[in-house]
This record gives sequence, C-alpha cells and structure tokens, in this order.
Amino acid sequence: MVPGDHLAWGVRLRTCALEGGVGASVHGAVAAPGGRDARVARPDHAHISARRLFRCLRRAGTPPGKWRHQGRIPSGYGRGVSAERRVVFLVNPGAGSGRVLARLHAALAPAPQLVARARTAVVRSLEEAGEVVQGLAPDEVPVAAGGDGTVNLLARALRAAGMADRPLATLPLGTGNAFGHPFGLGTVRGALRAIEAGTPRLIDVMTTTHSELPLALVSISAGFESRMLAAVERRPAWRRWLGLVPGLLCVATRSWTGIGVTVDGEPLVRRAEQVYNAGLYNLPCYGFGWLMWPEADATDGEAEAVACLSARAYWRTLHRGLRTAQPSADGDPRWRRWRRARFEADGPVQIDGEVVSGMEFEVAIESRGLSVLVMPGGILT
Repeated sequence: MVPGDHLAWGVRLRTCALEGGVGASVHGAVAAPGGRDARVARPDHAHISARRLFRCLRRAGTPPGKWRHQGRIPSGYGRGVSAERRVVFLVNPGAGSGRVLARLHAALAPAPQLVARARTAVVRSLEEAGEVVQGLAPDEVPVAAGGDGTVNLLARALRAAGMADRPLATLPLGTGNAFGHPFGLGTVRGALRAIEAGTPRLIDVMTTTHSELPLALVSISAGFESRMLAAVERRPAWRRWLGLVPGLLCVATRSWTGIGVTVDGEPLVRRAEQVYNAGLYNLPCYGFGWLMWPEADATDGEAEAVACLSARAYWRTLHRGLRTAQPSADGDPRWRRWRRARFEADGPVQIDGEVVSGMEFEVAIESRGLSVLVMPGGILT
C-alpha cells in the first residue's frame, strides 16, 4: 500500500442456528487507494465496526478478559498466494483457558484479506462440528482455531462425515498446541501462511476403542501426564494456570501401579509394576514445541510407546529427548515402535490433552488417516 492509502473494514455478524452454540460470519473489504471503498454494499446485512463485533461476540459467549495478540503477521503477508481459498474457523470457546475467541480476533486483525473470505463457527460438541463440516462449500477450508482438543474435534467430525481426505488447517490458539509444531504450524504466523498457501499432507492417526475419545492425533498416556492434567482441569478455566504448580507438587515424584501397555503382542509395562508415566506418541513434539522423540514420524505407519518407571527417567527424557529407532525393552525408560497396542489404566488417561476415564482399550495406527495443510520448515515437512 502506497503512502496515503488507507484501510477500511466492513464487518457484519450473522448468528447461525447451531444447537447449543452460535456461529459468526465475518466479512471485510479493503478500501481502494485514495479512500474509494471497494466493498459492495448488501442491503440484507448491516456493516458494523470491529469494536461492535467484538462486543457481540462477547455477548455470544466470550468470557471476559483482555484481547491479546498471539503473533504478528509479517509485512507483505498474502502476496503471491491464491485469493480464492475461503476459510471457516471452528472455535471451541472453552479452549485456551476460555480466551480463544479474543485470541482469534487479535490474530486476524492484521489480515483483512483473509477476514474478507472467512466465517467463524462456535462449536462445543462433535455434533455441532459435524453440522459445520456438512455445510462446507467446495472451496472452503475448515480451520481448527484453538488447541489440540479442537484439532481432534475437527478431525473426528471430518472422518465421521467421510471427509478424512479433505485437508484441514490449524490456528494455534490453545495452551500447548503440540499438534502443529512438527508441520510448521506452531505459531500464528506459520499457521496463517499455511491457511493461505499450504499444501495437503496425509498423516497417520491413532484410532482407539475408548468410549469417550475414539481418535488420537498426538498422544495417549497415563501416570504423571494424565494426573497433572486432571489436577489442573479441576479448577475453573481462568484459574487453571494457577493450578499448575500445586498439580505438579502433588504428582511430581509419585509412581503408580495399574498401568499396562502391550504393543504388537509384547508387554512394555505390566499392571503390577510401579510406573511414573507410560504413553503412546504419534508426533515428535510435546506442547510448546518441546522435541521429545526426534525420530518419530507421523507418516511412516508406526508410533512410539515409551514407559518411564521413575520420575528421574521421565525428567531426564524430557530434558534430553529420546531416540527411539532402536527398541529397548529393558531399563528405564523402555520404548518400542508399534502398530497395534492395548492400553490399560485404573486412573485417568489423557488423549490429546483431554482427560478421560481409565479403562482397557485397543489402539491402532491408521496410516494416512488425515489430511493437513502444512508449510515447509517443520520437523516433518
């Protein structure tokens, strides 16, 4: 934009009849040089300011809190990419400690060209996400705007609708955002680039027989990880970070029995053993992009199974990472690569950061089970 040009936004809000939720469509236009508005007025929709839009969304369920930027768009963003790709942001208002809608609007504020081709659907359940997926136009890209739980929700909705090969995108507005980092999507900047110009890539997923969550994209674990998350989740959304330190203190040095992991017919850890943490991992990163399993590959038809019997082994692995190409059935930690597994837990289990009930269930790798828009520069791209 040359000096003297200015930017004018035309924004409208449309509430959609979603059971238990509210959808919002956001449309904007860029003014032509010299102040001539290039927007085409529509008599059936009133154009309102961004400030009024934010107020409407807060009344629709956005919890109070400051609008915070979660990344900046580089200068020249949007140049040289297709202007035809339209976007649907699926937002779970409970993600990101309840501030995901505020984070979404802060992230999109410097990107009016994308806003002009976007709409937002607030979804709180698989049924609501399924309605949005079924209503996608052929040129619309569904984007999970939130954390790993929101990505999991959108993936399940697409698979349930028979659209597993339809590419999804992500916008990391949750807490840890473990899913996006291996694909160059761990930052708002990288994710927005992928939404505009990313290329589809088929990745492996973990399907489960668990009654509460039949799909995992990142991890399944029991012990320290699940119990810490359970301790944090017991607090209200806006106080969860305050519960992190007490949660760590409660479980940081304990070990548990009642956790069993069998991979490809061979036991990795038995229920009678004392275990600090045991898990199945599909991606090389933990939350915040922390590289744990550098040799893991979400496109090779296998995943990692790792059991740490002691707290010392777990924290040493967290600090150094663990190369898992060669199996180790003895010692501490133990690990193997696998295709089919049986997981048993008497206590809570975490699946992609969501705490679910402990039980015995089967897990299998489904090769090329999901399509994701990715960008070069990630660990797996």
